Amino acid sequence: MMVARAFEGLCPNFEDHTPQPEGYIQWHAWAEFMGKTHRQIKCSGCGRYSIWLPKRTKEAADGRR
Repeated sequence: MMVARAFEGLCPNFEDHTPQPEGYIQWHAWAEFMGKTHRQIKCSGCGRYSIWLPKRTKEAADGRR
């Protein structure tokens, strides 16, 4: 289950934040997958690295950022 974090209610751009799983184990599995296939960018509203964008195909295949 994906949920919005409490601090996101304070961000004017929270709808752009990527949803994350709530559970401890689920979050770590999700984070490992996202780290291999996506890259993070900083939200212009709150300054947190809460927006995940897909990596380009070559970056994802090589495991680079």
